[in-house]
Amino acid sequence: MIILNIYVIISSKKHIFRKDNLKNIKAEYGIILGAGLTKDKKPSRVLSDRLDGALLLFEKGLIDKLIVSGDHRGEEYSETEAMEKYLLEHNVPKSKIFRDDAGFSTFETVCNCKKYYNVESAYFFSQAFHLPRIIYIAKRFGINALALECNFHQYNKTKHAKWYLREIPSRFKDFLWATYYILFLKK
Repeated sequence: MIILNIYVIISSKKHIFRKDNLKNIKAEYGIILGAGLTKDKKPSRVLSDRLDGALLLFEKGLIDKLIVSGDHRGEEYSETEAMEKYLLEHNVPKSKIFRDDAGFSTFETVCNCKKYYNVESAYFFSQAFHLPRIIYIAKRFGINALALECNFHQYNKTKHAKWYLREIPSRFKDFLWATYYILFLKK
């Protein structure tokens, strides 16, 4: 499991950028993965950072359309609705925003973006710990994938440590899912 984790991290490294080393590379889509809502149904700090990263590249003209992907349990809880509202409040035209209401996991988000939107090139927006896995999966789906690290704020150190630890088995799981997809499902 450790070797696969190292492989996923190393193989994705050259596709991940920070604000200070961003290149002028365009992609058709920007894909923002859900990361929870506050009690008042607004994007969490982690999710706001992801949205702000997407806004940065959208405003620079590096992406043309945005896909918000996350948990949409309905009226009571909808990450995609909150993300869309946030983007609209920051002057993104509604015609440029697409919702993936069935993005319950990283793997499902990438799969849905390929299946329903035929994404061929995209920037993904998340925190540094999460991006290698996203890039790895997207490449297996044939997406020319790039990513922007959206670590714009300090996060709770205990939560941050848990995210990093959780990522180890998640990378392994998604490595297996991506392999299964390539071997048995890809047409």
